[in-house]
Amino acid sequence: MPARSLAIGILSLLTFSVMSSCGADGRSSDEITADSAHAEIIADLHLADARAEITGEPADSLRDAALAIHALDSTAMFEVLDAYARDPEQAVALYERANEQLTEEQRGR
Repeated sequence: MPARSLAIGILSLLTFSVMSSCGADGRSSDEITADSAHAEIIADLHLADARAEITGEPADSLRDAALAIHALDSTAMFEVLDAYARDPEQAVALYERANEQLTEEQRGR
């Protein structure tokens, strides 16, 4: 259940970002494509938050460690998410890929 709450929180934040960054017609000239690397980062951040929820470890340090694995910091990740926020279809595709990766990992693939 905590993982579901986290997913809802992340999607809510992303939805807010999308709504606040879209133009009057809801479109943006910037384009981004959901790729497996970004989906893996989102999945790792999701797992870091779940671990923090379960173990009580500090979420910020777990998130920082997850980002470091991908040679990113929170500023770089914010820029990635900001780009997705300007393209709602790709944002949805990103989270679908991240969800697929988490499901596959859960099944042991």
